Amino acid sequence: MRVSINTEEKSKGLIFKKPYFSVNVSVVFSEEENAIILQRKLKDYIVLERDWDISRMNEKLAERDPEYWASLAKPHLTVKDLMKGVDQYGLPDPVRAKQYEEKLVDALKTLKGFFEGSKTVGEAKTFEL
Repeated sequence: MRVSINTEEKSKGLIFKKPYFSVNVSVVFSEEENAIILQRKLKDYIVLERDWDISRMNEKLAERDPEYWASLAKPHLTVKDLMKGVDQYGLPDPVRAKQYEEKLVDALKTLKGFFEGSKTVGEAKTFEL
């Protein structure tokens, strides 16, 4: 699994440009990992739970109807998202972007361990307690 992560400052809005920080992650899975994903049906496996992406969220609508946004399913990061190519996630400031990067790296390490554990089925064991 080859992972590339970078953060860039962007802005949104036509007149009053509001800055945000986009964390971009790209993962290239090996042939063996792709085979495990298909065999074990892991495309919908949630790699990282996360809130709404600030770059895609309409803040005016969110302010008017916060219950609506809370009721929607969160856009968690799945294996399927990583297989599509670059995943971009917007955050309001550089501190949160760095925290998200750290969580992302930990989640990807866990995913790698999950692949390693999914290669084979556990062996039969006999023991006394």
